[in-house]
Amino acid sequence: MPKKIIIRLEQIDCLIYKKSTGNPKVFASKLGISESTLYEYLNELKELGAPILYNKFKETYFYYEEGNLKIKFEKKSTPD
Repeated sequence: MPKKIIIRLEQIDCLIYKKSTGNPKVFASKLGISESTLYEYLNELKELGAPILYNKFKETYFYYEEGNLKIKFEKKSTPD
């Protein structure tokens, strides 16, 4: 996965976690992408299990369950 995509997913996760996305147009603008590209990213995150919903009254995306996105390599500890 290209580094650019990982960075974008982390940005999206951060804004959703803070509940400061704004509506889809504003959210896409904050990320410097089109709304259609935003929807593609959101669909990918949902397919990975991210519990994302949109609150029309507050105009923000949010996670309806606690958790966070982690994209990293973890070494396994080896017995000495």
